[in-house]
Amino acid sequence: MKNTDLQVFGNFHDARMSSSNFDHLTDPNPKDQITETMNTTENNKLIAEFDQKYSIGFGLYDFDGSHYKMDELEFHKSWDWLMPVINKCYQEHMSKNIAEAVMTCDINEAYKAVLEFIEYHNEEN
Repeated sequence: MKNTDLQVFGNFHDARMSSSNFDHLTDPNPKDQITETMNTTENNKLIAEFDQKYSIGFGLYDFDGSHYKMDELEFHKSWDWLMPVINKCYQEHMSKNIAEAVMTCDINEAYKAVLEFIEYHNEEN
């Protein structure tokens, strides 16, 4: 390749050096973000109802002396919110999946394991 060939290509990205994943180059679809938020809100509501701190009449959840609307719940991103629910899951039935998820220190994995446990628990009761 001649020096002039490099000038023609400039800073062109060689696709052979890529992982073939170009998702980071496009803006996320706002519709997907809304769906994800709705699912998170619904999942957090499921957890709040399992934890029996959800007030149907007022649509608020009581956590640590404060009241939160459903879209303000933070089970999906705060260990302070999720750990009391994990403890309640353990009181209901020791879950190997939850224990393994907690040991990864990945809140997303623990959150998913709690949701699976609650869904199973609700089906059985």
